[in-house]
Amino acid sequence: MGWDQLSADSKWCSQNWIRINNNWYGLARRGKYGDLAMGTLGVVAGVLAILAVWIVRTRSARRRWLQLLDLPGMWILEGSEKEQVRIEFFGTPKDGQYIESLQDKIVAGNWRLSGSSLILTPNEREDQTFEIRSFESGRIGINGPGRDRQIFQKKANNVVPMRRTP
Repeated sequence: MGWDQLSADSKWCSQNWIRINNNWYGLARRGKYGDLAMGTLGVVAGVLAILAVWIVRTRSARRRWLQLLDLPGMWILEGSEKEQVRIEFFGTPKDGQYIESLQDKIVAGNWRLSGSSLILTPNEREDQTFEIRSFESGRIGINGPGRDRQIFQKKANNVVPMRRTP
């Protein structure tokens, strides 16, 4: 039996319940609680919209920062022309491998960016975390254990790396 086919013994008990053939059915409540539910739904939708906009803008800002940083390539420590302290990053703008040349010592390993931190993982050693800052295009600052406010400048070259297809 549908709601539109109420029998003769159907009876309204209150404004929120109806009895049909000795079975009680609750009705959708209008008024105070129904409007509250719709208002709550509106607030939840508003919060979700604000959250979605925030996520899109945060990701966009991160993408612009990574593009400005342009980490893959060769970086030379300013003021070390004689010693040639350099780091060469390979990979994507977020992670990859690196080779560091310190006078007569060469260290290789993996690198990744986490927030504004550069995490270097030398082969078979534990992670080293550094703060990284971008001053302008082609200049970065690295600060952390063993690197007290070092400023590196990107070595410009005219070689365009070609991406290999798998």
